[in-house]
Amino acid sequence: MFQIAAHEESFGLERLYEICEIARDLVDDYNVGRVIARPFVGFSGDFARTGNRRDYAVPPPEPALLDRFTQASGAVVSIGKIGNIFAHQGTGRIVKANGNDALSLSHLPSPLPLGEEGFGFSNPACCRVPTGKASWRNRSTAGSSASHSC
Repeated sequence: MFQIAAHEESFGLERLYEICEIARDLVDDYNVGRVIARPFVGFSGDFARTGNRRDYAVPPPEPALLDRFTQASGAVVSIGKIGNIFAHQGTGRIVKANGNDALSLSHLPSPLPLGEEGFGFSNPACCRVPTGKASWRNRSTAGSSASHSC
């Protein structure tokens, strides 16, 4: 992974994206899987990431588990950056938000819209649930055989 962070307002979001596209081409020979544009806002001592992150990923070299599951008529819901990690290949419906708190499972619909045989896939960082709130382990799947993967 190769990550470039820049201030959205002073550097410019489109400029950051353009530089990341150039970087994507430059790092291909080094087998870098993803170039990440990581924009932020704020001022010294109070910077914050924004929801405008963009990944420039190399697609998996062959069909991955998500592709195979989708081809077998399974519903896939990708939570957070999973779509970016897999270059949106086989990732199904994408659920995104600005920041881990907004994306925590305590804010997701219960059950996830997976149908009878679905697959929910997330990066563990997005599943941090604030203390005192229900974790994904005890959320009802309301008759669905779906599982939450965190």
